[in-house]
Amino acid sequence: MTKQSTALERRRLFKAGGAATVGVAMPGLALGADRPVRIGFVSPATGPLSAPFAEADRFVIDALAPMFAKGIEIGGKTRTVEVIAGDSQSNPNRAAEVASDLDPQGQDRPDAGLVHA
Repeated sequence: MTKQSTALERRRLFKAGGAATVGVAMPGLALGADRPVRIGFVSPATGPLSAPFAEADRFVIDALAPMFAKGIEIGGKTRTVEVIAGDSQSNPNRAAEVASDLDPQGQDRPDAGLVHA
């Protein structure tokens, strides 16, 4: 197997794995629940790691807003999208705490999340 074909095979594996993970991790989305799709995003907005990351993270969040402005279609229904941002303060322990706060016991928990300290 050549180096290029190995890279393509890995790409296919990651795509298939990602799709399977979404289906398993977010069954409420597949069932067409009437609530918004919630995405938690925890990153270093303050602290020593904020210099290289905060501006880029804010750019990504701001770029997502117009993409999700009209919602997304899941199972034939249009659902609104909420991105919930949290500050890890450049500390992995704080990142875990903030991520935990985004995941309350109840129905308002995020459907997906991204956390980095």
